[in-house]
Amino acid sequence: MPQFPPLVRSGTLFGYADLSDALALDTDALLAQVELSRALLEDPDVLIPVDRVRALLEATSRLPGAESFGLRLGARRRVANLGIVGLVIREEPTALSALGTLCRYLQLITSSLHIVIEEAHPVTIIREELAFATGGPVRQSIELAIAMMAGILNELMPPGWKPKSVHFRHRAPRDTQAHRRAFRCPVHFEADFHGIVCASDDLRRQLPDRDAQLSRFVQAGLEKSMAQTKGSSLAPVRQVIIGLMPLGRCDATTVARHLHVSTRTLHRVLARHGQCYSGLLAQIRRELVMQQLRNSDRPITQVAQMLAFESSSAFGHWFQKAFGVSARDWRKQRGESAALTP
Repeated sequence: MPQFPPLVRSGTLFGYADLSDALALDTDALLAQVELSRALLEDPDVLIPVDRVRALLEATSRLPGAESFGLRLGARRRVANLGIVGLVIREEPTALSALGTLCRYLQLITSSLHIVIEEAHPVTIIREELAFATGGPVRQSIELAIAMMAGILNELMPPGWKPKSVHFRHRAPRDTQAHRRAFRCPVHFEADFHGIVCASDDLRRQLPDRDAQLSRFVQAGLEKSMAQTKGSSLAPVRQVIIGLMPLGRCDATTVARHLHVSTRTLHRVLARHGQCYSGLLAQIRRELVMQQLRNSDRPITQVAQMLAFESSSAFGHWFQKAFGVSARDWRKQRGESAALTP
C-alpha cells in the first residue's frame, strides 16, 4: 500500500519570507525551487510535504549570511503559531502538562516530528526527532524544531527562565554565537540526542492565570480531530520508533506499549499498510544512518549504538547488506561528493 509523505502545517514556515527578505535573499526563487509560494504560506493550516520544508531551509542556509537560518526562524516562534493546539497548551497549569498536551496532539501539526519527555530528576530531557521521506541534510530543520520548543517554553515560563542545556547530534557550525544568543545556556554539538534539558522543578511549577474551562472546551474539538486522523497512516509508529531508538528500546513490544496498543494490534496495523515491523525498522534505520554519517563526525560505533544495534559487528553486517559498501566507505564517498544531491 503506498505511503503518504510526512506532512506539516505551512505555519511551520511562519516568518520565512520576512526573514529571507530581511537578509536580501531571492525569497520567491527559493520558494519556487521546492514548489511553494508566498501565497501558499499565508494559510498556516495548509499541509505541505515536510521534505519540501527541509529542502527549502537547507538551500536557504547555503546562501551568504544565512548559515543559522533555521535557528533564527525558530526563535521567532510563539505558542500562537501552533494554532488551536496552542490555545490548549497556553491554559495548562504547568509547563510539564503543556508539553504532555503538545505530545498528544502533535500529529495534528506534523507527522514528521516526535517528542519524548524523559524525567530524570532533578532534570527533564525533551528529546526531539524528525522523520523525512527522503535523505538529505537535516541541520536546519532540527535547529528550527529545537529553537521553536525553546521559544514555547520561554513564553510559558516566568521572565528570565532558561534551560539547563541544549543538545544537537550534528557537528558545530563555524560560529556558535547565534546558538548561544538564542538559548542563553550551554549548547552541546555531536551530542547523543537532539533536545533540551530543563530543571524538573521549573517545569512542574504552577503557572498563573490559567483558564481550565477554556482548555477543556478547545480540547474537545481536538479530540474529534484526533479521532478522524487515528489510524490514517503509519506516522505515529514511525515517530515512536525514532524517539525510542537512541535509548536502545525499539522492539515491537515497547513501541506498542508507547502507542497504547497491544503488540498484536501493532502488527495488524502494519500488515494493513503492507508492512512488517522488521521492514519498517530497517527503513527507518536507513534514513537515520544516512543522516548521521552525512551530518556528523560521530564514530561509527556510536552511530551503531544510536540505531539500537546490539553490536558494531551486527551494524556492520546490516549496513553492508543494505548499502553494498561499508559504513566507513559510504561516509568517505559522501564526503567526496558533498555537492551532489542524494
